[in-house]
Amino acid sequence: MIFDKLENDKTYESLSENLQKGFKYLVNDFTLETADGRYDIDGDKVFALVSSYKTKSYDEGAFESHKKYLDIQFVASGEEFMGVTGLENLSPKTDFNYENDIVFYNGDGPLIKLPTGYFMVLFPQDGHKPGIMTGDERKDVKKVVVKVLY
Repeated sequence: MIFDKLENDKTYESLSENLQKGFKYLVNDFTLETADGRYDIDGDKVFALVSSYKTKSYDEGAFESHKKYLDIQFVASGEEFMGVTGLENLSPKTDFNYENDIVFYNGDGPLIKLPTGYFMVLFPQDGHKPGIMTGDERKDVKKVVVKVLY
């Protein structure tokens, strides 16, 4: 897992060409006016999913992980908590869905606050629980999840 501000994206360019493409999209192409939806960056190798939503309570969320893609989860506006933990601390709640590259888990883990302008890179071994409220009220968030072929 990587946690950082988007302005530090150049630090991670050497990790992978596909990861670099994802960061370039976030820095050069995405704006707050970008509509919700899927945006192909390099076909199915790298694409962005833009979504606007209200945060949820910790109990409403579920831990998840992916095998085929890693995530760059970038909070463009608003803030949320992200639960994070190693998969060894979780127990599968669903079978792995190969079509959607996702499995859900039961378990708990620490929360990291993702304010506006921050991102997390989540690898296949990183269980994560996105979209969690940072206070007592549901708040609006606009987020970009860049899916990067691993």
